[in-house]
Amino acid sequence: MNVATDTCILINLLHVKRLDLLGALAPYVFYVPSEVVEEIGYPDQQQAVQTAIQQGWIQQTRLEDPLELQTFARATAQLGKGESACIAMAEKRSWVLGTDDSKGAKWKKVISAPGIQILNTPGIILLAVRKGVLTIQQADEIKVDLEKNRFRMGFRSFGDLV
Repeated sequence: MNVATDTCILINLLHVKRLDLLGALAPYVFYVPSEVVEEIGYPDQQQAVQTAIQQGWIQQTRLEDPLELQTFARATAQLGKGESACIAMAEKRSWVLGTDDSKGAKWKKVISAPGIQILNTPGIILLAVRKGVLTIQQADEIKVDLEKNRFRMGFRSFGDLV
């Protein structure tokens, strides 16, 4: 399953130094459009993303199809370039949309394809637990680190979700 991965997912995993998780969750393959890579602002984070690409944990891709470009143009009226590129790819390629930002009203206006599947940061961590890549304790430690950085999850422990 291919995932068009937005910047927010990368930033969260960069914060906890676990971009490697994206390479360990087959059959999911995480793609980042060029627009997302360009949104990574800090040089150390840019280097970490380039390393993840070189390691094969994530794949870099670009918008090419005219319908993708049309969807991208429509979406950028409401959202950033990275978010818009991910929406265009998810809609036109029938990919999963990897984002933590999908609940806002402006997102709902922009996403036009019915049934787009969303995968967020907690979902990625939960997949890692279910595949044995992370223990529940490790996942909960990541949760605590993310919550210190104001990324809230609406549950007490990943153990409650397994």
